[in-house]
Amino acid sequence: MSHVSVSLEMPAPACEVFDVLHDYEHRQEWDPVVSEARLTGGHLRPEPGAIRQSRTTLPLGMIALEEECVTVHPGELVALKMVNHPPLLDSYGSCTRHKDTPSGSLATFSANFHTKPEWLRPVMEPLAAVYLKFEAKRHLRDLAEEVKRRQTPPTEGAQQTWHPLPDFGPG
Repeated sequence: MSHVSVSLEMPAPACEVFDVLHDYEHRQEWDPVVSEARLTGGHLRPEPGAIRQSRTTLPLGMIALEEECVTVHPGELVALKMVNHPPLLDSYGSCTRHKDTPSGSLATFSANFHTKPEWLRPVMEPLAAVYLKFEAKRHLRDLAEEVKRRQTPPTEGAQQTWHPLPDFGPG
C-alpha cells in the first residue's frame, strides 16, 4: 500500500479551515482538482456514514469517487474510505487533520492507496504517489488562499465572489 502525507500552515484557526474545506456548495470555485463535490442523502456536513461524491480532474481524464465518512471530529478531522470502484484505483482512504497553532493552524492531508491492475502496481504506485503529493500540496495552498479570501470582506464595487465562512451551528 502506498502512502502520501502533506502538511501546510493555515492562516486561521482549525475550525475555520475545516468549515471552508467542507463547504461543498463552493468547493469547486477554489479547488482546481475538484469539478464537483457534494454529500449525499441530505447530509449538510460530514458525519459518520455520509457519502461524499466528487469528480476529480486527472491528467488522464475525469475520475468519480464515492467516499464514506468513517471518522469525523468537527473542526479537527475527517477520514474517508473509497466505496466505489473507479478505473485505476483498487483501494483509497484519506484523512485531513486540522490542529491549532500559535499563528493559525496546521492542515495535514494523508492518503493510503493501491492502484490496479495489480501487476502494474510496481510502476503505477510510485508515479501515482508523486502525482498525489503534488496535487495535495496545491490543494492545501489553494485552501489557505480561500481561507484568507473569506477573511477579507469585498471592497465596495468589487467584482469578486465572496462567501463568508459557513455556520453549521453546534456539533
